[in-house]
Amino acid sequence: MATELGEYVPLCRAIETGDWEKAQELFNEDKDALTDKLNFYGNTPLHIAIGNPENTMFLENLLEQINPESLPTLVNNSQQNALHFAAVLDNTIAAKKLVQKNPYLLFAIDDQKYLPIQAAINNSHKTTFLYLLQVCKQHIGLSQKEGYYNPFEGKMGANLLSCTIMAGFLDVAYDLLQDYPQLARTKGIKTPLWSMARMRDAYPNVPIKNYGVDHTYKIKDIENHETYATNLLTECTKSYVYPELNVVSCVVIKKIYVKFWEVALLHVPHIKNLHEDKVKHNIALMILKFICMEIGKLKSNHFEHYGDAYIQAVVDDSPEVIEQIIRIFPESIWTDNNGYTLSQLSIIYRCEKVYNFWVHKLPLLYDLISSTYGSGIFGKRSERRITS
Repeated sequence: MATELGEYVPLCRAIETGDWEKAQELFNEDKDALTDKLNFYGNTPLHIAIGNPENTMFLENLLEQINPESLPTLVNNSQQNALHFAAVLDNTIAAKKLVQKNPYLLFAIDDQKYLPIQAAINNSHKTTFLYLLQVCKQHIGLSQKEGYYNPFEGKMGANLLSCTIMAGFLDVAYDLLQDYPQLARTKGIKTPLWSMARMRDAYPNVPIKNYGVDHTYKIKDIENHETYATNLLTECTKSYVYPELNVVSCVVIKKIYVKFWEVALLHVPHIKNLHEDKVKHNIALMILKFICMEIGKLKSNHFEHYGDAYIQAVVDDSPEVIEQIIRIFPESIWTDNNGYTLSQLSIIYRCEKVYNFWVHKLPLLYDLISSTYGSGIFGKRSERRITS
């Protein structure tokens, strides 16, 4: 066994370049080098091999010589096993090979108490994250063994959901909520509701323009191109002298119109982006409502979940988030921050859309909720205060 890291330099070089013959020669000379920590960071040959995504064959050869049961114990100085490393580096091929050898790697934590799946989502590596999500569900029973952790329970699950939201993978976050609804009402480092409030770009409540073009494209026009084509057909039929000829001509026009939008949605960047933004917006509102409804099922401590999210929505000028919170938790209108009411905060932070919400829409919403539940549902002003 080498006593100085410097003695491992030739081996590290062979691993990094994918020179299996040279590495095999050095492993034969020092059997312990196969699982030793080879550099300052405590990385083993497995960690170093994963660092080069083209080292697929080298990694396979290495795994053939290592006992699969020992893989969870082969960690670097940050207590990251090889699967953590694959997740951080977005090496999905390496992740698949490691899970095939020992799926217990999925449920081992590092010194930050992160599982491999959390390492992947923290770095927004969607391909690797989706693979790890799939196999975690498949092998979830292994997490019950002592020393391993379930990524979908407790604070760990709440953090996973929040990170998925913050990474912008809203479709995945929505699926997680459908499978594990309890995560919506579980608090991790931050609440899932706060994470949704932070997704400012998911709530486009101003006209979206195509830069370089003078007019605004309406998202509803893109969504309803079939309806517009039908209306066009009706108007077209009325505008000709000979209706029997008009029908044939207008049917052709309708087909061209619909085909145009189908092609535009797929290939014209600014129209395609508008469609994607609308889909993202719809999913965001679905998640927002789902989380609020789940929090509402709690018998108490609602404020712990919506308080920070409410303030964040004001600062980020997101009235849609505020409106949804008020609809489920009417008493939230009395929330203040260090003595400032939220209407005052909207002025301090120059949040025009939130201010307009307070002035124009909130009175109507207040009357609607009061008429339905009674004014007492709004609670007392002094009960909702945040200090920071």
